[in-house]
Amino acid sequence: MTGAASRRKGHDFERAFCRWVREELGIESFGRNLKQYGTAQEGDTDPLAGFLPECKAYSRERQGRPYKRDAWQQACTQAKRKGLAPLVIWKLPGTRGCDFMAMLPDPEAAGADWSLNFEYRKEVEPPMLALILRERL
Repeated sequence: MTGAASRRKGHDFERAFCRWVREELGIESFGRNLKQYGTAQEGDTDPLAGFLPECKAYSRERQGRPYKRDAWQQACTQAKRKGLAPLVIWKLPGTRGCDFMAMLPDPEAAGADWSLNFEYRKEVEPPMLALILRERL
């Protein structure tokens, strides 16, 4: 996939995730962060319930642990700069719209240094993410 097509795929997924947030959580003003193109480490969308979302639309070949670790580190760096918690959203390969999984700090790992440790995170499906976000709003 070329650079332009890859970026378009990423933008499309960011828009789909924003639509999911608006529909699922009723946050009408939630949208993409367009400052991300002029400034590094800004996050892909507006902050959400104390999280800074980072959206990834990986191909099937890039769904494995090394890519998740890289995405987690990027999200942690961005979130730490903003005083927020990291939230990685990745599109499930071969799906349309907003079929995704989410990765966030594990609240049961009390005292864990989530900002640097990949082991203190958990992966959740959209219904659980919606529940977690509603509790924090």
